[in-house]
Amino acid sequence: MSLNVSLRPRTLGKELGKTEQPIMPLAPALSVPQEWAPSMFTVRVQDEEGRWIIYNSMTGAIGVIPKEKEEAILPLLREGYAGKLEGEARDLAVKGFIVVKGINERRRATLLKHKRQSSRTLRLILMPTEDCNFRCGYCYESFLRGKMLRTVREGIKNLAIKTIPHLADLRVGWFGGEPLEAVEVIEELSHFMLGIARVHNVPYSSSITTNGYNLTPENFKKLLLCGVRQIQVTLDGLPDQHNKLRVLNGGGPTFERIWANLKAVREIQGEFHLLLRINFNPQTLSGLDDLLKLVAQEFGQDRRFSIFFRPIGNWGGPNDGGFDVCDTTSSELGIFESAKKAVNHGIAAALLHSPLAPNGSVCYASNANSFVIGSDGTIYKCTVALDKDINKVGKILPTGEMEIDSDRFALWVTSDDSEDKVCQGCFYRPACQGAACPLIRIETGQRPCPPEKKRIRQNLIAIWHQYQKLGKLDFGGAAINGPMD
Repeated sequence: MSLNVSLRPRTLGKELGKTEQPIMPLAPALSVPQEWAPSMFTVRVQDEEGRWIIYNSMTGAIGVIPKEKEEAILPLLREGYAGKLEGEARDLAVKGFIVVKGINERRRATLLKHKRQSSRTLRLILMPTEDCNFRCGYCYESFLRGKMLRTVREGIKNLAIKTIPHLADLRVGWFGGEPLEAVEVIEELSHFMLGIARVHNVPYSSSITTNGYNLTPENFKKLLLCGVRQIQVTLDGLPDQHNKLRVLNGGGPTFERIWANLKAVREIQGEFHLLLRINFNPQTLSGLDDLLKLVAQEFGQDRRFSIFFRPIGNWGGPNDGGFDVCDTTSSELGIFESAKKAVNHGIAAALLHSPLAPNGSVCYASNANSFVIGSDGTIYKCTVALDKDINKVGKILPTGEMEIDSDRFALWVTSDDSEDKVCQGCFYRPACQGAACPLIRIETGQRPCPPEKKRIRQNLIAIWHQYQKLGKLDFGGAAINGPMD
């Protein structure tokens, strides 16, 4: 038996260019006759045509069962198997859909989390400036601080010097404010960290979240020289829709310049991945097809460009409640239905499968080795709650030492499935570990189930749809930063 779609076990690391091995052999002693049971982490759904799609969150494997194989495969997924593995049973076992009977899969999930928390990957999200040239209506930031202080830059350099000999890899994300308002800070720190990573033979990767207004060809080439290979740019619908939501500081439209920059970037040779993030509300969803036609016309043939969708929400800014937002159901369904529409227009959809991989829906803020460093040296865990005291977990010193409030820090890295019995028994646990958004759990005590889990049927159908149309499960790596990422 050969499933129509299959995927080798993957983790977030591969999405950023680093291949990691599965945590353990998932099907030991395949040649020994024994009993096999359905994995608690396997889920199966049917698409509109009645075709079965299966997924396992411990391996990240996805399969589509051929109609002619349903009678052979579905009983194995319901009841398991006994004897020497062969044929369909062996294929299911190799991909983790069935496991040796009696295996404690909950411990496997716990071990996966421990491996993540003990990883030797350091992720720094740096804010070269906290000011911004935009004043988007739904923004949650206060823009109280400007360019990163010289003492903070020295602290980051010294932190890199101290930690690089002990790292498996170093990942840097540029955030703001608008980071390209201080491109010289990006250049200074990037070239330093690239150099020291090269000396110690440590892999280095970098990404940026930018509004795109300053993403000129000149600045884009600077980013490539800085090792930045993943760029996220946001559009909020058609020009008239976008220009009402994402305006310049002081007023003025922004779509036309962003669009011109994107077209200019397309002409630049080089290896990069540009993710177009489309923020939507009821109005922009109504014009989505027209926007997708524009995107497809300009970027549909360039696989360095892909698209993903997120709902506009009330994220804690001064204008909360002052603009239309989708309700919860429309927001969740909009993510996947919009992705299918994009694929129908020939545009590659990003971030469909990568959240379903092991650790793929875990928020960066829950990782013990992930830090956001503000322009004044404040250390945060989350890029959203910048003005909340609970998020201010420390300070970086010029020496590179990080003074950390261990109690606040512990809140972020332990607000997960540790004490949540529902999470511990969930089919999606290896992917999110109850930590899709620690902030929600900290502030409300509620489990933060991500849309990818709550709408698993729509998610898997969108992935299968993309595979049929474009031949790949997913385009792009891990989400960068921002609400609902």
